[in-house]
Amino acid sequence: MVSFLENTPFRITPISPIHIGNGDEGIDWSTSIADDNYLYILDFLNINLPAHVMDEIRTTSLKCKDEKGLLKLQRIYKNQKNDLIRYAHDKIPLPPKLAERFTDVLGRNTQANNPHNKGGKATINKLNVSRCVFNGKTLTLYIPGSSIKGAIRTAYLSTLAEEKHVKCKKIRKSLDEKKYLDEKGILGGAFDKDPFRLLKVEDTLASQKDLTQVFYLVNKKREETDNDASGVPQYLEAIRPFNYGAFSGSLRLQDGDGTLKPPSLEKIIAAVNKFNISMFKEQKKQLQQLSFVHQKWLEETEKLIEELINKMDKSNKLLPFPLFMLIRLGKLCTAESKTVNGANGEVLREISIGEPRARNKKTSSHGTTFWLAGDYKSNTNLLPMGWAIIELGDTKNEALQDFCSIMAEGYSFASNNAPSYNIPDDYDKATEWLEKLLNSDNSDTKEKFAEPVIKLLKKAQKWPEYYDLVDMLLENYNFGKRQGDIHDLLDNI
Repeated sequence: MVSFLENTPFRITPISPIHIGNGDEGIDWSTSIADDNYLYILDFLNINLPAHVMDEIRTTSLKCKDEKGLLKLQRIYKNQKNDLIRYAHDKIPLPPKLAERFTDVLGRNTQANNPHNKGGKATINKLNVSRCVFNGKTLTLYIPGSSIKGAIRTAYLSTLAEEKHVKCKKIRKSLDEKKYLDEKGILGGAFDKDPFRLLKVEDTLASQKDLTQVFYLVNKKREETDNDASGVPQYLEAIRPFNYGAFSGSLRLQDGDGTLKPPSLEKIIAAVNKFNISMFKEQKKQLQQLSFVHQKWLEETEKLIEELINKMDKSNKLLPFPLFMLIRLGKLCTAESKTVNGANGEVLREISIGEPRARNKKTSSHGTTFWLAGDYKSNTNLLPMGWAIIELGDTKNEALQDFCSIMAEGYSFASNNAPSYNIPDDYDKATEWLEKLLNSDNSDTKEKFAEPVIKLLKKAQKWPEYYDLVDMLLENYNFGKRQGDIHDLLDNI
């Protein structure tokens, strides 16, 4: 008879962005709008606007069969933005450059006059944003237990494959010979011999609100070259890193029926750490060579892992709680994290290289690119996807808490509490307001005030005194890392 053993509680702390999709195509821009801080998902069942506005929205929505209709709809939303966002049932924070990108693009026919656009057809730049998985009724973010269990299982199978010296079998399909993983050889049988039938991992609950933001992802080659072209970028909602204990849940191991025993918790932890720590060290060597990767994150993460490893004694047996697992979750976190290794480091996998629909796809034992997350077109401090620490038990780990504090302080995120600035409409009042704002802080750089300065410069373009304002700013103030953004804006204007 199968019985349940005691639950083991755990906490998950993301240490890099994590995206676990909800299966939808992404944000529907016919029911969404963006401003300077958030991407809003509108609730049209409860919107209460003047009848003529609602009629215009309804009529345009019914005709919204192509991008011209969507373009017109976004223009209506832009004109009614302040009223519409009051009826949003969900919102996702946007980092500064992405917010600027979204507000500039949405509602604008950027390609209508493109000579390559035959017939001048309107093609709005639809910014497809993939959403994280969430509870459809409560809109609560969570990490599925199946994602955690799958990551654990891959690592555990790698350990078994190494112990049993399992090799890949080959199967011939048409004219191509393909490798496939011999799971029966690893497990000693089919489904009825799979010990992971006895491992139950519940869906984790978010312990905090507003844990996600929209990230801009680029696909970079693992070896930096002079011609370092990136793949097609992606916009997606992802869980922000460095929020300690952001998710909590529990796992339990069933007591087997006599013919099948569950893996011990100690063996699971050892297997997961061996698999992922080895992968982190290998990929760290590659990431260190890429100038656009967050080098401090690599250093601090390595220090953190070393401190956590010190919780193990010299004989490799784990000390009592707290226990930890370095794990990798979600999409875009390299194919190596999803596939099994074998004996003596033999790789039991074939990874397709190139476009999914390409005729002559190549295969390799390792990927050739990294997906890296940051703000829009950022070339510094990019982070790899999917890394997290799982703490088992109730004791909180100080080393992990310190890591989160150090990294959060030095990393720029979308602000969930972004200040609202009421910028005056004429030059004299705006100059007085701006000088008061900038002089309210004694720091050498005014980096934190870059956003209201950029908004003011955009607003002031038609003022006769515009260039006086620009001269005053450039002569008297230094905006640190955001100085380049302000110069870029002035060049565009």
